[in-house]
Amino acid sequence: MKIISITGPESSGKSEFAAYLARRLKNSILCPEFARSYMEEHLPDGNYSKEDVKKMLAAQIDIWSDQELQSSDYLILDGDILIYAVWVDFVFGEKWSEIEDYLMHHRPHLTALCTPDIPWQPDPLRSNPTDRDILFQKYKKIILERNLPFVEVSGDGEKRFESAFTLICRALAIDDSKYQ
Repeated sequence: MKIISITGPESSGKSEFAAYLARRLKNSILCPEFARSYMEEHLPDGNYSKEDVKKMLAAQIDIWSDQELQSSDYLILDGDILIYAVWVDFVFGEKWSEIEDYLMHHRPHLTALCTPDIPWQPDPLRSNPTDRDILFQKYKKIILERNLPFVEVSGDGEKRFESAFTLICRALAIDDSKYQ
């Protein structure tokens, strides 16, 4: 199974692109972002503590581990461990050993880094409309420091997804002609 993680700052189109990719790649599993569903249910005002983030991280790691045991060609992660790394650093100014351990032992085959070049979409769980470029650079820095294979998802509308799909197919040696 090839693991493709979708990451980047909030409101950069991660969930939309992950769903698009899961529809396009045959025999794939889409693993949704746990933090969003947890916060919608338990913290709808968007206020959270460090303990809340630790709970979400532990649950998300368990979900990823379960998904990796499934039988499919592709596992598409809507959000990845980098989201927690950047979140914890940006909000709490910390690095957590759980995140570092996961980063050392779990490398996706490819990371799709979504650029914040699309309009901000407000919602009660989002809090960084003016920091998206700074956050994007934090993601990119971690990716480069860890030498993770990646592509950038950028541009508008359907072109954004189509060009990123082509880049992913090239990076993973997928014959994209069968996906036309």
